[in-house]
Amino acid sequence: MGEQNKEIEQEKETIDYFAYGSNLLTARIQIGIPSARDPRVGRLDGYRFDFQGSSSRWNGATANIVTEDSSVVLGVVWRINVSDVANLDAQEVKYRPITVNVRVGDSTVICRTYVQIENGGSTKPSLAYKTVVLKGAIEHNLDAEYIEKLRRFPDNGVNQCGQSSLSSLVHE
Repeated sequence: MGEQNKEIEQEKETIDYFAYGSNLLTARIQIGIPSARDPRVGRLDGYRFDFQGSSSRWNGATANIVTEDSSVVLGVVWRINVSDVANLDAQEVKYRPITVNVRVGDSTVICRTYVQIENGGSTKPSLAYKTVVLKGAIEHNLDAEYIEKLRRFPDNGVNQCGQSSLSSLVHE
């Protein structure tokens, strides 16, 4: 019974986070969120994926989700410690948190995710950022058609990150 109580306590101390951009990649999310674990492929209905806004960290647009009834966003549901939520909020500085229902297999999981506060419409991501997103999608075996859709987004050709700790993710 002690082991079961321990699992229940751990559940209370964690949240589910739906990642659809650079945090798809395990090596990326664990830079700032070391508790990220138990990755599960998830499907968010009623939203579409886009690259929007501008980030000096990534030298171009970053991922965003926009409501659109007939669309789907694929991503990864991570279990993270509640104590890491402040770190996640700090990382997602130009985003605001929202709660979404994500399909994981036959279940629905209530997740925290983020949408851009002000996006200014579609813009091009850097090649570096797009590469990290694609690596994460491939790492977690997202649908091949979805990966190809991500690959087809035009980029600005910049293969450098504005933050040195992220550069190794692009060139590994």
